[in-house]
Amino acid sequence: MPPPNSALSLAGGIGAAADRPPSADGTNPLEATPMTTPLNIRRAFAAGAVLLLAATGCVSAPRGRTTSRYQAGAASYYTQAGGPVSFPRVRTSNGCAHRTAAPGTLLHLRRGDRTATCVVNDRGPFVGGRIVDLQPQQFRQLGPISAGVLRGIEVRY
Repeated sequence: MPPPNSALSLAGGIGAAADRPPSADGTNPLEATPMTTPLNIRRAFAAGAVLLLAATGCVSAPRGRTTSRYQAGAASYYTQAGGPVSFPRVRTSNGCAHRTAAPGTLLHLRRGDRTATCVVNDRGPFVGGRIVDLQPQQFRQLGPISAGVLRGIEVRY
């Protein structure tokens, strides 16, 4: 045992825990439990798994890459007995129908140097080769309404 006035015993150093008497159950409360107990191994494994999941879930796409989708094909428009048809689910002036884009998705349309945008609020078109059905306002921004179907439409969303 170190002398009572030494720095180790006053600061609670190496010999301090061993100098204290055991508790009522016979164990020393200041002794450290070994790190190789099954509970500690499970805790360490769980902590590592949580850190690994957190690290992989927070990875973002590298800059310069875009996550947008691209399609090319034909576009048509809706009419009904001399007037435009409003789409059945949501009545908007810039609505369109697309097969795979979620409702509410903003589509950017391009044909040559002409562009238009629309919001998906319906499913369709169900005619082969067509990728989007537009309101007449958007259709006119891309080409003449007399064409009926415009080919060479590029859609990004």
